[in-house]
Amino acid sequence: MREEIPIPVGGTIPRGHLYVERSDDTLFATHVSTPRWVNLYGARLMGKSSMVFRAQDKLRGSGTRTGYVSLEQVVTDESRPPEQRDFFEGLYTLWEADLGLETGLESSLLIGEPSAVFGRLIDRLLLANGPNPLVLILDEVDLLTRLPYGASMLNAIRQLHEARAREFVRYQRLVLVLVGLRPLADFVKPDRGVAAQFCAGLRLQDFDASTDAVEAIGTALPELENREALARRILWHTGGQPLLTMLMLDNVRRRGMASVAEVDAVASEFALRKSADPEVLFATARRLILDDRHGALAALSTYMGLLNSSPECQKPVAPGAELLQASGIVRLKDGKLEVKCPIFERAFDRSWAEGTFSQAGTERQRLTISTGRAGRKKVCIINTGGTIGMVQRRDTVVAPESAEEFLSYHPELQELADVDFIQMFVHDSINIYPNEWKSLARYIYDQRRKGYAGFVVAHGTDTMTFTASAVAFALGPNLSFPVVFTGAQTTPDKYHGDARTNLYRAVLTAQQQLHETVICFGDRVFRACRAQKRDDQRFEGFESPTYPELAIVTEEVNVRRELLRPAPHPGVDIQLQNEFQTGVLEIAQYPGLEPEFFTSLLRPLNQGDGPRCNGVIIQTLGAGNIATRDPYSFLPFVRHAVKELKIPVLVTSQYPPDPESYKKYSPAQAPVEAGAIHAGNMTSAAAVSKFRWVLAQVKNVDDHEERIEQIRHMMVEIDYVGELAKPTKK
Repeated sequence: MREEIPIPVGGTIPRGHLYVERSDDTLFATHVSTPRWVNLYGARLMGKSSMVFRAQDKLRGSGTRTGYVSLEQVVTDESRPPEQRDFFEGLYTLWEADLGLETGLESSLLIGEPSAVFGRLIDRLLLANGPNPLVLILDEVDLLTRLPYGASMLNAIRQLHEARAREFVRYQRLVLVLVGLRPLADFVKPDRGVAAQFCAGLRLQDFDASTDAVEAIGTALPELENREALARRILWHTGGQPLLTMLMLDNVRRRGMASVAEVDAVASEFALRKSADPEVLFATARRLILDDRHGALAALSTYMGLLNSSPECQKPVAPGAELLQASGIVRLKDGKLEVKCPIFERAFDRSWAEGTFSQAGTERQRLTISTGRAGRKKVCIINTGGTIGMVQRRDTVVAPESAEEFLSYHPELQELADVDFIQMFVHDSINIYPNEWKSLARYIYDQRRKGYAGFVVAHGTDTMTFTASAVAFALGPNLSFPVVFTGAQTTPDKYHGDARTNLYRAVLTAQQQLHETVICFGDRVFRACRAQKRDDQRFEGFESPTYPELAIVTEEVNVRRELLRPAPHPGVDIQLQNEFQTGVLEIAQYPGLEPEFFTSLLRPLNQGDGPRCNGVIIQTLGAGNIATRDPYSFLPFVRHAVKELKIPVLVTSQYPPDPESYKKYSPAQAPVEAGAIHAGNMTSAAAVSKFRWVLAQVKNVDDHEERIEQIRHMMVEIDYVGELAKPTKK
């Protein structure tokens, strides 16, 4: 039987295991011996702690006293951080123990401003250490950004560095090493001319495929003719990820493996071992993502898009990109995000991503308010931001820090339902993009069998109709429960405002037999894909110009069942289709608009290095009329896009017309004859969302004529979720 080698990924490489030094190790040792303060940073699994521990061993061997503390040892439960006094006492006690000192600590030293307290504690350690150099290491320093006194602590560290720079003698022998995921400049602001990055910054890099890296790794292998080939194969499997590379190299060396096939077998073991025990391989990277209350779902949605080779998800600014890079799973290469290595592609595959996404809202992000009363239905409230999703704190409107803070403004919710509250992301609605549409639809889909009567989405009003329509298309016609979007014109702290009322009414609506995605605003409930915003101040902020409201909220929610779509057949499940095409250009018409401005933006596939234009929407002022008289005629633009560049063009109106009215006017019929598709009486928001959704469904159709015909057929002939319903008398 083969010997099983432990794989302690997420902590440090044990001192008995193989460690391959990098050029970063030498640079780190140089900084510390200079002596300079160091900010060592990099993604998870980069071997930061392993490097620090080995440097610590060398320093101790040369007579330099070093003390290591991880802030996770001090803050064991981030949701209940210790009081400031307990924090400093814990920090000092741990440093003292690792230094081998026994100084004792008077309680008076722990009283006062954080900068003063921290200075006293450092002075105490320096005094006990005598005239010799002292190296203090603080790991997981990013945690300070999430502590109520963290900013003060960071400022205290900076003040200590300033005192050292002013040549205070006792601080000249002190070296502070700050270890974290991000550089200090990301969360320390410049102050009084002092740069945020006041330490020597050292970012840990992956092993590359250079000769030096291959040689360094190869020297740890037995004297074999194919030693270089084995080293390169290990680097290929690990992508040069330092911790994985060292662990895999140690496995290969200990087992006496001598062939590429055996190296491949070890890589498979690494990739598959993650599912055996939640505390082994890759648990740290997964935990980092799940612990981010605001970013987990967006990051995982982007990651799933990355696995599908979505260009939008490869961008460095994709939602959650920073979190994915910090986790160590993803890296930025040649300006694009990519999964770091083949082992990660298998270990963190789509099944893993979907399962983790489903779990992301169930741990620290979820707060349950239970009434304890029999017969109450269960409703999931998803906060995405906007006016309704903000709170008042210190005279400023900000995103809530927790579910508890948000729900403190809505105490009566417990009288209406058993509520689960999810903080998915907190954005102004103009910053909610198609990737968020995708995440939201995916989350609702994943939670559909968790016993909820319905879902409520708290959303900003400006783009609510876009998101709600998109979610409606993604969930499709087999939706069997209500998905209720709501927002507000005022923040929840305004007692006379509409935030609380709208949320309460939405929760009531979510408990009805209503198999639709809707918008509940004021006392009206509209089909999402038929609604549009009408006002930015008055409490009746939405309307449905081409279809009656589905329900009216009075003493009860009065649903007009004759207006609902046919209910799905029992047992028929949702077929989630939550992809939305990128690269859609929308042009709003006005008199004298020059079409030449937009011609250069029509970049089709394989033309240049810029983003591809996958579709054009022309928003008109009436029934679909576009300018047809030179010099501002848009007809040549439409022909050029559709006929020459194979880019579909959709014509919409900001005032949804009668479906057939465009055929009565030549300026409205002309773009259709030139190749454009008329959106009928769809609202502008529904047309945009559906167009992106349809384009994603047909993106793999190569034949241009067939693709355009499919787009036309899906856009104007198939009524998926009631977006094309014929008008009914009110």
